[in-house]
Amino acid sequence: MEFRLDDGQIELQQTVARFCADRFPFDALGDREGVPLDRSIWVELAKLGVLALLLPESTGGVGAGVVEAAIVFEQLGSHLVPGPVLWTLLAAPFVPGAASGEQLVMGVDATSLLDGSVVVEHAAELDMLLVVGDDGVVAHHTSELAPPTPVDALDPLAPVGRFTGLGG
Repeated sequence: MEFRLDDGQIELQQTVARFCADRFPFDALGDREGVPLDRSIWVELAKLGVLALLLPESTGGVGAGVVEAAIVFEQLGSHLVPGPVLWTLLAAPFVPGAASGEQLVMGVDATSLLDGSVVVEHAAELDMLLVVGDDGVVAHHTSELAPPTPVDALDPLAPVGRFTGLGG
C-alpha cells in the first residue's frame, strides 16, 4: 500500500504553511514571549477554515477528514502556532463562535481538577473552559469565573494560569 497526498491535500498543506510562515515567522519567535494571542490572527485562522475543519459543510464547516486535519496540525505545530487550537476545533460543533474564532476554548479532564482548581495554558485569554468528566461536559464561561492566577510557565510562548472554584 502506498500513501501519497492528493493535489487538494498538497494545496492545503502549502496554504497553511504559507499562512503560518507569514504570521508566525521563526525569526520573530522571541518577540512572542509573554505576548497575548493576537485575536485578529485567530480570526484569520478561522477564516482559513482551521477551526471548522471537521464540521460538516452542511453546517458551515470545511467537512475535511482526519488526513486533512493531520496535515493542518502538522503545519501548525511546525510553526509553533500559539493557542488552544485543538480544543477550539473540537468544541466548534457545540460552542457558538468557536469555529469563527470568536471564542477561544480550552478543555480539561475532570480528574485534573485539584480542590476545584486547574492550571491551563492561555488562561487569561480564554472565553470558555470545558471540564470533561464521566457524567458529561461542564462549560464555564471564563467571564463568570474569578480571573485566573498567573503561574510560572515552562514554555515562554504558552502563558499559564490557575482557575479556581470549578466543579466537574
